[in-house]
Amino acid sequence: MKTKNTKLALFIGSGLLLSAVMFTSCSKSNSGGGGGGTTVDTVLQKYGYDSASQVGKDSLVAYFPFEGNVTETVAGLSFTNSGLTFGTGVKGQALQGSDGHFASYTQSTTLTTLQALGSFTVAFWINSGVVDTTISSTYTPGHGAQGIFFLADTAVQFGNLEIDLEPYSANADTLTIKCGFVSNGSSVVWQGWGPTLVLPGAVGKWTHVVFTYNAGSSILTGYVNGSQGGTNSLSGPYGPFNGTETVYANDPGVADANNAPLMGGLVFQNTYGMEFGTWAWDVNPQSALLDAKVPQRGNNWEDDFAGQLDEFRIYNAALSTSQVNALYNLEKLGR
Repeated sequence: MKTKNTKLALFIGSGLLLSAVMFTSCSKSNSGGGGGGTTVDTVLQKYGYDSASQVGKDSLVAYFPFEGNVTETVAGLSFTNSGLTFGTGVKGQALQGSDGHFASYTQSTTLTTLQALGSFTVAFWINSGVVDTTISSTYTPGHGAQGIFFLADTAVQFGNLEIDLEPYSANADTLTIKCGFVSNGSSVVWQGWGPTLVLPGAVGKWTHVVFTYNAGSSILTGYVNGSQGGTNSLSGPYGPFNGTETVYANDPGVADANNAPLMGGLVFQNTYGMEFGTWAWDVNPQSALLDAKVPQRGNNWEDDFAGQLDEFRIYNAALSTSQVNALYNLEKLGR
């Protein structure tokens, strides 16, 4: 009897050991290679997603994976690529910018889903070298602000929604990203906002950047590598902000002494095109008005984007903090 019990105990113990080995093996196979203690399993358990495509999937209106082309995969919009190349990205390939090269999409009717962005989330990975802060008296490649993305408005210079790299970083290892947007609502007096998000230590490193705007609360939020970013308080519609900011339709500023109305849902217009890697007015203008207001090239303060860009997503809603964190971790893990 003792012998039988011993054999039974050994059999059960071996089974438990085998189960433990199998469980460990399965967990490692789902790690995605990200390391750092974060695995696909932990993201799934914490947030309920095991793929970046699941995060905010019903709100995703544009997605650019940059796998050897500049094709938007939600609606299948094919861009005209004027010299942009592709290198190694966070997931597969990434867009590589350079001076004089860009990609553009134009059509004769509005981009309906993008024109209807009352709220938005713009998420992407960026890898850029040092931005030359010297502004010359004439246009010089590699100097000044670098245009990354535009949802153009053919009637005005800066358009509906823009992302650019600003040349105002105090430290050599720091990048500064601006999210500019314009609302044309009938009650909006102060239409344009351009807060900047400071990214310390981001030069030469893949960094995840997210901007969200919530129409219900009129709050703009910026995230860096999955966490709310920013170190400065915004004193107006432009400049560094501390990661979250209330957006007003008039008398902008942190202290709303004049009881200005909130911005509410954004109203975009004339969304006939998008651009990557440059400024909207440096692409062939889409209207005589734009052509008359802004000369092509030659602005001494601007340049084309010279860094890399990957996994560029636009949503028609403000993702939550947990969704942003899940998106960051899953893309970092190659998922």
